[in-house]
Amino acid sequence: CSKLEKWLEFVNPTGVVLIFSSFYINNPSSMFGHTFLRIINSRDPLTDSGVNFAANPDTDNMIVYTYKGLTGLFEGKFSLLPYSLKVQEYNNSESRDLWEYELNLRKEQTLNLVLSLWEVGDNRIDYYYFDENCSYILLTLLDTANDDFNFASKFWLWVNPSDTLRVVYAFPNLIKSVSFRPSSEKRFRFRYSLLNAEEKNLFVSILDQKIPLEELKNKSSKSSAAKVLDAVSEYIDYKENLAGTEESKKYPVFRKQLLKTRASLAVISSSLQIEPPMEDRPEKGVPGGRIGTSFSHSSSAGNALDLELIPVLHNLESPSLGY
Repeated sequence: CSKLEKWLEFVNPTGVVLIFSSFYINNPSSMFGHTFLRIINSRDPLTDSGVNFAANPDTDNMIVYTYKGLTGLFEGKFSLLPYSLKVQEYNNSESRDLWEYELNLRKEQTLNLVLSLWEVGDNRIDYYYFDENCSYILLTLLDTANDDFNFASKFWLWVNPSDTLRVVYAFPNLIKSVSFRPSSEKRFRFRYSLLNAEEKNLFVSILDQKIPLEELKNKSSKSSAAKVLDAVSEYIDYKENLAGTEESKKYPVFRKQLLKTRASLAVISSSLQIEPPMEDRPEKGVPGGRIGTSFSHSSSAGNALDLELIPVLHNLESPSLGY
């Protein structure tokens, strides 16, 4: 098949990375996190192919949306697109951390998975919010790489993305390495932490446009000015959820002048040496579902025996590790 050969040459699969996009409370459909794949092509990671499965909603009506999501009436499809676009969407637009788990797959196992993706193509797969959702269908694709996996068979009533990650992580010798891509918020906080007291005052003055950008060169050294402008730029991108070539709505002209002034300094920015927050690693958290009992006594209400069933996520009394 000449089309398949050209497609395989384009994708050039040499490995697979499982990606977990952190919990995003601003969107109900993403508040449990999200998983997708990156097909390594041995070039720059941002040029790798991202494999995503998602529903295509066709309504904005809340009641209809809920009904269709629960009954499988939404069309679900796989998509293959540059990983850089997924980084822009999750890291920048939604300020979500990305955890990347490189899988220890042999060459033929990687090819099995990619060929399965080709076979499914853009055919419709009914999308069910509770069980046959983005993470479950992704597990069924991952299962095609190795007959010993059978990850999807471990779920039946509901599928929580972080739980699927824990199942994959627990498979012996499957995870080769773990890396971390910080969100736009974490990038800004890191840039701001590099500033001393005087530079933080300049940061506020520049952001409030109380000091002309050209005067910054006279008030500090080039390296100091570069740190301040880097922090201001990261702040604007974070607060306005800017991704790619999107332009600022609050600072349209100022941001362009800011970038132009920053470029004129000809100083290389400090590297983003952000340590992965171990307390946020999703596979370290306790499983999403919980069942338990508790006994209480009060002088007014007497004795009480409470039964608790929590299908996903937890309350404030639960361990926060991984969440």
